[in-house]
Amino acid sequence: MLVFTLLPLFVGVTFINIKLLSLILILISVFFIMIISTIISIIIMTYVQNNTDENIVGKVMSFLLTLSICSQPIGQAFYGFIFEYLKGYESIVILIAIFISILTSIYVKLIFNINSK
Repeated sequence: MLVFTLLPLFVGVTFINIKLLSLILILISVFFIMIISTIISIIIMTYVQNNTDENIVGKVMSFLLTLSICSQPIGQAFYGFIFEYLKGYESIVILIAIFISILTSIYVKLIFNINSK
């Protein structure tokens, strides 16, 4: 699902020369990425609460939230560095992100299929 939100971003950065239309496509992509991020966060929190011992649910949840919040600026700095280093080749960065998203989706699906058996 995340791949479909990255495709308008890729099109907006790569093929569209009209700046306003490109900006609109990027904003649409970011909007849907945040919606998907929220849904995934709810699913992960529910999964953790259902599969964690009641005595340590608070500790595990606080650890996951701290890890998530602390990793966001690191990811933003990483992407900022990559986009600055590959200036003019932004579409390559987005294609790599799409590929990594696909691989992550397949891996997570395999993990959940193994755990559900």
